[in-house]
Amino acid sequence: GEATVHTIFSTECSPYMDWQTLGLVYSADKVGQQGPITRLMACDDPDYPGKDVAPDTHVHPNWAVHPKTGDRYSPYNKPASIVHWLEHAKPTADYVVILDADMVIRKAITAEAVGVERGRPISAEYGYLKGVYASSYMKVKERVRNVDKAQQVGGFSVMHLEDLKVVAPLWLKWTEEVRQDPDSWANTGDIYNDNGKKGPPWIAEMYGYVFACAEAGLDFKVSNDFMLYPGYQPKPEPWPMVLHYGITYNVDWYAFDKHWYMATDMTKCPGKVFPRPPKPEDLQDKPGSRERRRKEIALVVAWGLYEASKAWTRDHCGHEQPDPPEKRYVCAFKGPVWTCDEEHKALARAARTGAAQLRGAGAATANPACKNENEFCCDWAEKGECDRNADFMLSSCKLACGECPDAPAEEVCAPDKQAEDETTPQPQPSPRFDASGATLAQARATAAEGAGDGEAGADGGASADEGEDDGEAAAEEEEEDGEGDGGESERWMADYHPDASHQGSYSAPAPRAVGSQVATWNVVLWMMALLALVFALGRSSAPVWPGQQTARPPSSSGELAEEARAAALTALSEREVSTPPT
Repeated sequence: GEATVHTIFSTECSPYMDWQTLGLVYSADKVGQQGPITRLMACDDPDYPGKDVAPDTHVHPNWAVHPKTGDRYSPYNKPASIVHWLEHAKPTADYVVILDADMVIRKAITAEAVGVERGRPISAEYGYLKGVYASSYMKVKERVRNVDKAQQVGGFSVMHLEDLKVVAPLWLKWTEEVRQDPDSWANTGDIYNDNGKKGPPWIAEMYGYVFACAEAGLDFKVSNDFMLYPGYQPKPEPWPMVLHYGITYNVDWYAFDKHWYMATDMTKCPGKVFPRPPKPEDLQDKPGSRERRRKEIALVVAWGLYEASKAWTRDHCGHEQPDPPEKRYVCAFKGPVWTCDEEHKALARAARTGAAQLRGAGAATANPACKNENEFCCDWAEKGECDRNADFMLSSCKLACGECPDAPAEEVCAPDKQAEDETTPQPQPSPRFDASGATLAQARATAAEGAGDGEAGADGGASADEGEDDGEAAAEEEEEDGEGDGGESERWMADYHPDASHQGSYSAPAPRAVGSQVATWNVVLWMMALLALVFALGRSSAPVWPGQQTARPPSSSGELAEEARAAALTALSEREVSTPPT
């Protein structure tokens, strides 16, 4: 008969992981996924209210802090949860599908459909794991049997149960070994630990996985078709089976980034509902075109999360919450990720930019109190903090945020007031907290997750590649002119940092963009602002046009939103990103 399948995913106990759990479980039910789906929840709180979000939840001790070494590293929970589940739940299915919480299932996953066999598991290619190369020195490799068979894989797994029973304890063991051996911290491909100088690599758990599978003698069938990041170009049906929403994506005026909802408890009654996305039938692209299919598949995530949140409020909280107000976004591809800004904010900022340019140099600031009170205000404003951290910024950085209407353009953010990224020192902000209460300062020291409106890297038992993804993000295959799926096969970026600097040398081609639309938007907004202000101000002095001024204008509408980023990886980046107090 048909081989049986059991799907599992690892999390910690936090509201951020609860709504992701809700989306994944809902998607499994919607597509008729075979067999049970189990949440492996690392939680030391026996009364945690979110434990019932998934009908089948296996609770285990939280290994975010190693019980023996004290090493603070939440990705320990991925292998530790599987070891605990295998020992205590004693599953019986033939194959186990291992996913991350921030995924939705688009097509039912069967062993036959993916071609998995005993001894031949399936995972995605992770080319930045350069530590597997014979030329890359990692001391730990001297102790790994069959290390020459290690493969650059990760992201998800479909594996025979008997293989997993062998791999799981080795996975945990080699993760511990990499974390505890300073001679194994360099040459990993983790560019955020300064080639081993800043401590153990965040991707240690990923090496634990590939070393364990090598020692177990497994030979992977590498699949870059099974999983896709929404917004990237899919392969022909039946792919992708799973969508991984680890990075910002957009479809026309709609946009979504999971980090926007990191501090939002979506499941606590009366519950909250995600914004309603556009209907696939309302898309203007030609039916059957590649662009139409790309958008339709991206909307699977959007509609899945929307429907899951509506169903939760109706079935669990006893009433159906109304849809939140519609938000429209203007987006631009800012390699290697999308950045999106709400439409009304883009319009307002474009108007402020035009105002600053029309007033020109030489006009005195009407209000001397309207100023930047911190030398790094312009640096923060450029990163989008005027919107993300408005309480502080509009009080202490009024000039940089364009709140000083009579300020000369060159005083807003002159080049000599903008500290270079490489030299801007870190101010002493108020602590930011993740869902578990850890501060970013702790996260930097311990590789735990941070928060704010940004990402918490491997929040909730997620693997290091979700911490990377919040770990890996799919680099879209390059499109060729003409028919077919031309271009390179998909590769993986690190979606665990400013969501998502690539760990290796790969570059990430942009998904098909709204480039011309964004450019048109910007031209229209600029012209509207300039014309309105010319008539409103009636100034006799000559304006300073963009080509003449020396001041840096505020960012254009398509560049306003801060790049989606994981705070855990911000903490691990080669330089510390200055952040204003919250």
